[in-house]
Amino acid sequence: MTTSLERLRARAAELLERVDRAPTSEDSEARLAEETALLQTELALQQDELTESHRRLDALHVHYQRLFETAPIGFVRLSSTYVIQDINVAARQLLGVDTSWRQLALVFTAFLPSGSLVSFSELTRGEGGAARIAITSARGEALADVRTVPWTGNELGWLVVLDDVTELSEARARQHEAEERLSQVVYRMSDGLVVVDATTGLVHEHNEAFAALVGRPGEVLAGHSHDAFFVPALRAVQTVALRQCLKEGRRPARISYVGQKGDVRVTEVTVGALKEQGRPLEFFVVCDVT
Repeated sequence: MTTSLERLRARAAELLERVDRAPTSEDSEARLAEETALLQTELALQQDELTESHRRLDALHVHYQRLFETAPIGFVRLSSTYVIQDINVAARQLLGVDTSWRQLALVFTAFLPSGSLVSFSELTRGEGGAARIAITSARGEALADVRTVPWTGNELGWLVVLDDVTELSEARARQHEAEERLSQVVYRMSDGLVVVDATTGLVHEHNEAFAALVGRPGEVLAGHSHDAFFVPALRAVQTVALRQCLKEGRRPARISYVGQKGDVRVTEVTVGALKEQGRPLEFFVVCDVT
């Protein structure tokens, strides 16, 4: 496709050719002067447009460079041999790199422990990819979500996105540990505990004290109907009582359970509701008052 600048050059060449072969006369000189002035005006306009385009491109470059530099997650641009070509503030802080990095020809893989080298190598194939890998940070070993995409600027390479998830991972590990400790406490508590699916009425989980109370020590009762352990003659009345207790917050309710051998245990039951991943559950803390 012919550009406006190429068209202007063609017109200028044509005008010069006409000057060379045209006979000299006042009229022809006047026409040539007029066309030359017009051409100079068009060239000046083209120059103004080109200058404005360069100004806009420079402003856009500054804008995106500022976004790159101040982004809350790390960005690192690498050469095809993993030498750092550019690195923003977040990535410098994560890796412990100071402002002299440009003079050091830093290789990004120097910030990866040996166990992460293979994973990162796989991320720099084809169209790139994403993975959670360990990196060597300013604080020691850290965990980061790493994403790579090919860089096709003046030099082929990779753009690496680093999102430090160390604190998140540690918080989840602490939460899991706390949940495990709580689970052990609940399982070993002297009062019975049974968690029931609010939709189906089936036992979701229970502790050993509840299994012993209904005469089934050591058994897994999940999947059984909770009210199947009620005294049959009182089943309907006790079901209504628990529903009212849950609705009105009256606590506790007097519930009689029957053991596997027909022995009846009179209990006071505290009722509550909770959700697990959107699933409605009810829990019953059962205190034997027989």
